[in-house]
Amino acid sequence: MMRFPQLALLTALALRQAGVAIEPSLNIGLKWPNDLWLAGKKLSGILCECPAGANAEGRRGIVLGVGLNVNSLEEDFPPELRPVATSLKWQAGHDFSREILLAEFCNVFQKLYDQWQRAEDLSPFLGEWQKNDVLLGRSIAIQRPTDLLTGEVVGYTPQGFMLLQTDAGTKTISVGDVHILKNKHMMR
Repeated sequence: MMRFPQLALLTALALRQAGVAIEPSLNIGLKWPNDLWLAGKKLSGILCECPAGANAEGRRGIVLGVGLNVNSLEEDFPPELRPVATSLKWQAGHDFSREILLAEFCNVFQKLYDQWQRAEDLSPFLGEWQKNDVLLGRSIAIQRPTDLLTGEVVGYTPQGFMLLQTDAGTKTISVGDVHILKNKHMMR
């Protein structure tokens, strides 16, 4: 099984740890599979891709893209994004050094990556993920390529898949666009 999709979750954990190390007062949450949330809004998004082709040794590279809203104020966001997006500065009320934040992230990511390589799955990280997860125990709708499921998030597998309790039983979810259900409306 290819493990590279687990890197999105691992990267989210590292980014969260780095943010909390820089500003411990912020309650940064994790939203499966690849977002950070703060004050009920999206703070960061992470993409993990495995480009086609291999290098001379037959190994493939992995591209991790990390977007983090650092020093934006509320007025810097378009009006339509203000209810759903935020930044570290907006929530903490002061500027952050992107260089210090990047260095902290790189150090934390390397430590977690080495641990993940030894563990061969996300088992060592599930406790931390679930402790900081914004979805656990919540009713959600998840749009997958072929269907829409609703249910309650009950946990995650060592492979990084979501466990969703539906009317038809527990489903293992590997991919999908998650919307938190609140007052019968979907929130992104």
